[in-house]
Amino acid sequence: MYVNKTEKGYSKMGLSRCRWCYEKNVKKVFTTEKLPTYIWPSKKEDPLYQEGELYLCETCGHLQLQDMTDEFISSLYENYVFIQDIPTIHERRIKFLQTHIGDSIRKDLKSLDVGGGVNSIFFQLPQSKLETTIVDFNVCDKSKEMVDHFIEGDFVQYPFKNKKFDLIFSYHCAEHLNNPRPALEKISELLEEDGFLIIEVPDIEAVVEKRPYYSVFHEHINCFHFEFFHYAFTSLGLEYIASERENFCMHFIFKKSSSKPVLPAPPVKKARQIVESYKENIQKTTQKINQLLGPYKNKKIGLYGAGGSTNLFIANYPILNELCSVCFDRDTLKHGLAIGKNRMEILPPNKIDEYSLDYLLFVYKDIFEIMKTKTKTKCIDLSTCF
Repeated sequence: MYVNKTEKGYSKMGLSRCRWCYEKNVKKVFTTEKLPTYIWPSKKEDPLYQEGELYLCETCGHLQLQDMTDEFISSLYENYVFIQDIPTIHERRIKFLQTHIGDSIRKDLKSLDVGGGVNSIFFQLPQSKLETTIVDFNVCDKSKEMVDHFIEGDFVQYPFKNKKFDLIFSYHCAEHLNNPRPALEKISELLEEDGFLIIEVPDIEAVVEKRPYYSVFHEHINCFHFEFFHYAFTSLGLEYIASERENFCMHFIFKKSSSKPVLPAPPVKKARQIVESYKENIQKTTQKINQLLGPYKNKKIGLYGAGGSTNLFIANYPILNELCSVCFDRDTLKHGLAIGKNRMEILPPNKIDEYSLDYLLFVYKDIFEIMKTKTKTKCIDLSTCF
């Protein structure tokens, strides 16, 4: 194992042991193009770029990235994060809860949101029903005002003094943890008997199939797949109740039960299959994009969309850095910032026709369909490559 760069913010290369089972039986299965360590739009200076190394644990089937220092992980979250507040996602989550445990949610239940410092699930649940607590490194002012209790700090280190919870929520937190097992073990310990854990994480298998460029990046240290997540929580003594897989995410409900659940076999074979699909899909999409854009190498080209997903798209397919000179996005917070290794400036959409482009590229079909009628610039839909 060695450090790739000595500058602040670079991770180590190699993996010393599995983040879940702690065994050293880990195998590097893929190395990405150099990816931005901070995926969101940023200032004009060059951001840090580094390969992502994907490892498979041959003992438990966990997919994960290379070793990361605490300093490196902190650097991933130093800048402003463009958090999306999407009503349809909230509606889906609440419907899922109501369908499977709605009758179990009572007014006197104690509830905890782990990692919900911003956009907590408590904003969506009826405020009068539960006693609410949020724990996160940083809790926003809005969250502090609307919950009964909040804790700022390290969840694993915080002494709850024998307090137990009937409901524990955790949305899109576990994939960011450098050492996820102690946190998930503590969640299990904090659950009351017959209490429920409601947890959501990205679905690496779904992402690999539809958006391979978004499969591996430094913020998502753990690349969870369905069979592994089921295996991991069963090994902690929790009973699987229900799940749904939608919008590239997995939403689970587990229950703390006195009966010992049957532990499934470690899903190593499934993990291997996902890795092979990832390699194949990255290769296929690279070939399609190069073939589609090859004839336009001497043209003036722009790109629409400047989120983290688009930044990863550009990094995974280097031809985009060669061809594109400017980016457009409707989010005013992104204007004047830059993405891509060639630091494309981000401008508002009303500047598209003023820029005299030959072509404008789109990553997402739905946005392409809307914008192609609103600009005189010729539009190209890159989603056809997936």
